Amino acid sequence: ALGLHHGSQNTAEAVALGLHHGPLNAAEAVALGLHRKSLHVAEAVALGLHRKSLHTAEGVALGLHHGSQNTAEAVALGLHHGSLNTAEAVALGRHHGSLHVADAVVLGLHHGLLNTAEAVALGRHHGSQNTAEAVALGLHHGSLNTAEAVALGLHHGSLNTAEAVALGLHHGSHPR
Repeated sequence: ALGLHHGSQNTAEAVALGLHHGPLNAAEAVALGLHRKSLHVAEAVALGLHRKSLHTAEGVALGLHHGSQNTAEAVALGLHHGSLNTAEAVALGRHHGSLHVADAVVLGLHHGLLNTAEAVALGRHHGSQNTAEAVALGLHHGSLNTAEAVALGLHHGSLNTAEAVALGLHHGSHPR
């Protein structure tokens, strides 16, 4: 937080602080708009980030299909009287079963628990988070580590001499 970090940090913390230089979990990266690798087709489609060909059924559901129909395609067009594949049903807003958590969340249909990091990124966190993560997201309601508080301008106690010096707030002597 003070720009003096020379080691590794928790990926999520680094991301929240804009200091991440490594790979993110796909879901976390997507939520943060930092995803740089391929997504599961369904997830990418749901997010409007899909850049390769769609499965025929998915293409139909999105009105992008230019070929013949199979059962799923017929369903998408309102001509089918059978069951849909879960993902296809979800894309059509006709899903009546459980979805993969991440898929459901992306589609706004999630009714269960989210991974803390995913929930936080989506603004839907209802549990405790790592102090640093909470602070970075402006959701912290407890005490801060001195250094964290100082970095955020929320410190109300004494500073470690080195911290004070680093922040230009030191009023004593320090080593030359």
